[in-house]
Amino acid sequence: MIRAWLAPCLITLAVRAGAAGTTIPVSVELANGIADSLFPVTLRLERGTYYLTEPRIEYLDQGRVGLQARLQAYIHRPEENVAISETGGVAITGQLGYDPIALQILFHHPTLEQLEFDQDNPEARQFNREVQKAWRQQLNDPMRADLPPHPYIQMLKYNIGDIGYDGSHINLELVY
Repeated sequence: MIRAWLAPCLITLAVRAGAAGTTIPVSVELANGIADSLFPVTLRLERGTYYLTEPRIEYLDQGRVGLQARLQAYIHRPEENVAISETGGVAITGQLGYDPIALQILFHHPTLEQLEFDQDNPEARQFNREVQKAWRQQLNDPMRADLPPHPYIQMLKYNIGDIGYDGSHINLELVY
């Protein structure tokens, strides 16, 4: 009697642990399409508002992936006749992971690789300092992001056991 009950329980645990599953490779083109579904992103910092657009995923070596985006920093205080806007680019890199309980993508060991404004002027330098300061003070390792609302991901989200990168593809490890 106990053996008859134990066998299905062990099979269920093995399946949940990833014993039965498959890996789906994600091309850089599909990764960029999925990233597009998360943008634009708005960040409000102490001095200004920052808009991130045009995300591009890069497959790098040594187990790291990159995310580049266009950046617009904006301050608007009409009561003081102030409207300042600067544009530039930002790039971060990290190692992918996944939290299947929270359904969140993890970005381990995130590094701010590039933060550059198109113009070199006092406003752009101040925006740069503010972003650098926020990065240092608010950075969590790992960084966490909810699964994108992209249809490809949504249909798989309850079966993703892990997300990794093998040097040529992001891999979704599915469990059944």
